[in-house]
This record gives sequence, structure tokens and C-alpha cells, in this order.
Amino acid sequence: MDTLSYKEKLKVFNGTEKYFRELDFLEKLVEPGFNQTVLDIGCGLGTAIKYFQKINRAHYYGYDVVDYTGQKEWFIDKIDSSFNKMYFMHSFAHISEPDKLLMRLRALVMQEIVVVTPNALWLERMRNDKYVPDPTVVKHYNIDELTELFTNAGFKTKACGQFGEYKDGYNERIFYVGTVK
Repeated sequence: MDTLSYKEKLKVFNGTEKYFRELDFLEKLVEPGFNQTVLDIGCGLGTAIKYFQKINRAHYYGYDVVDYTGQKEWFIDKIDSSFNKMYFMHSFAHISEPDKLLMRLRALVMQEIVVVTPNALWLERMRNDKYVPDPTVVKHYNIDELTELFTNAGFKTKACGQFGEYKDGYNERIFYVGTVK
């Protein structure tokens, strides 16, 4: 998928009511404090950052492999400084070597790291002939796989679970909140 097509896909999804409900949930998980620094890893168009900047007083920064945002005041092109908190909003499944990235991020996150991502077990139950997977996804995770990745990287699990649409015992999204041990 080319950059322009992917940007258009993001615009459509990021404009949905469902996405904004998920942002509200994410904000409760991150719980940014006054003047804290927060990094959105895989920020895409920066929709989450723009939304959060309106509702709290933390300092947000975004990182992605391509700058879709055009926001030089908060977009960074490499992760090389510390942040109070970090989050992945629908971006963790796009990482090719998550174990290596998490080891690196552990040294840069001072408090917590949060993930909200599609649930692999829910996706398996929803697959049909009309389902078209995102070609940029490397792997979807279930909650046990996600927790194991973070634990192996040295994070302590603060909270994890699932939410969203429900089918056959699984919710559409999973979340993980890890702290530095």
C-alpha cells in the first residue's frame, strides 16, 4: 500500500466515533500528569495527540516511520530521549521486531507504556471472504502473547484486558499497561 493510500485509510478510521471512544479509553489508561512528556509511537496522522492536547496538560510527541502529520513542533523522527509515558494506539501490530524495540524503549520510558491493539483471537472469529487485512501488519497478538513480550523485555504488568465488540468469548481490542520494574 503506498503512502498516500495509507494516509487516506487512516483519515477514514481516525474520523470514526468508534476511534474516538477508543481514544477516551486510552486516555484513561495513560493518565498523563501535568507537564509530563508522553510519546505516541506510530502516531500516524497525529489524531490522538491533537485530541489529547485539548483535554489535558501533558506534552505530547509523536513518532512514526513516515511523517504523515506535518507537525514539526511535536513530531520526532527518532526515539532517543526519555518520556514519562509512551503508548501504541493500533500501531503495535506493525512492528517487525517488537522484542528488540521493547528492550530499547524500557530504557527510555520512565513510568509506563500502554498498548491498545486488535485482538488476534477476535479477528480469527471475524474472518470471512470479505475481510482484507492491512498489508502493513506484521502480527496481531492475543493478550497472553502481548503480556509475555513485555514481561520478557523487563516490564511489570499493571493492567491488561480486552474491550470493544464481543464475539465467541473475545473482545475486539486488547490493552496492556506495563511499568518499569
